Amino acid sequence: MKEPLLIYGAGGLGKEILSWVRMLEEFEPVGYMDDGIRKDTVIKGLKVLGGLDVLNSFTTPVNLILALGDPSS
Repeated sequence: MKEPLLIYGAGGLGKEILSWVRMLEEFEPVGYMDDGIRKDTVIKGLKVLGGLDVLNSFTTPVNLILALGDPSS
């Protein structure tokens, strides 16, 4: 059974990471976490579940990849 995985950041880097994660047999992407995109927005077939406030409300450990980048710097 694949481990559930969240991606923090639904921008360009997050989309690239999603493509990579979908090729792995170990993890199943279940959603994005992003403070700048409206909850329930679907990006590349994956829903934005909320931002940092939602992530902080989890009471159990989660698998999370940080996908924060700024290509202009």
